[in-house]
Amino acid sequence: LMKQRMKKTNSQSWLTLVEFEEDALNTFNFLQHETINPFGPVLYSFQAASQIVRSMARAYGQWQNAECRQMASELRGLDSLSSGRVPLDKLYSQP
Repeated sequence: LMKQRMKKTNSQSWLTLVEFEEDALNTFNFLQHETINPFGPVLYSFQAASQIVRSMARAYGQWQNAECRQMASELRGLDSLSSGRVPLDKLYSQP
């Protein structure tokens, strides 16, 4: 069951990552709305692209932390003794 959830989580993680990237770009575009021509294609200078990547790098840790919390929650669910440990056979027996 956990492996199936992880497969689903991995595809969901990819979609979430794409959404994270799109949000960063949309935020940049919104903040620059006074200087962007809404009727033409948006072109980014190297400086603008660099600024977008920097903002993504700063926010990525918080975004990735949500995935780590989810995985920790799954592992805690396998810890029936609340010892902070998951028996290896229990981990590997997950579908």
